[in-house]
Amino acid sequence: MINWIVTNHLGDFASIAAVFITMIGFIITITNVIKSKNTVTKVRQDISKIDITSHLSSTIAIIDEIIRLQRESAWSVVQDRYGQVRRSILEIKMIDLPQVKSSLPNLQDSLTQIKSIEQILIKCKLSNAELEPKLPRIHHILSKTSDSLTELLHSIKGEIGK
Repeated sequence: MINWIVTNHLGDFASIAAVFITMIGFIITITNVIKSKNTVTKVRQDISKIDITSHLSSTIAIIDEIIRLQRESAWSVVQDRYGQVRRSILEIKMIDLPQVKSSLPNLQDSLTQIKSIEQILIKCKLSNAELEPKLPRIHHILSKTSDSLTELLHSIKGEIGK
């Protein structure tokens, strides 16, 4: 039997077959590693999306609070909230997601509007001027900003898990 194996070079064929089987196993392993890497990347992106949705939700809530506080004329608290919204929008702008990048012009416009409202508040406070006539315009700007952030929020929420 051993002579037959030696004469027919079955050992050589077995070695060649082992090499091919090893190569197929190695290719399958590499493919699975690549799939795992892609899955990890996807999970990280989803975590970033969840993080920004939380951030957007809190920013929208602060804007709603600003509108309510302005109606109550709680100006000392309002000024602090404007600073929070401004910082939040700046942080949102820095997030590396396609939805955020496509919303950069709206975010920049919102940031500019928030800064100008802050300046109006400071000027009115310093000069003891009445702010009531400016409130409808300010509320309109805040509502527009809130709507823009809400659209971005829903756009990102729709992408989580895809």
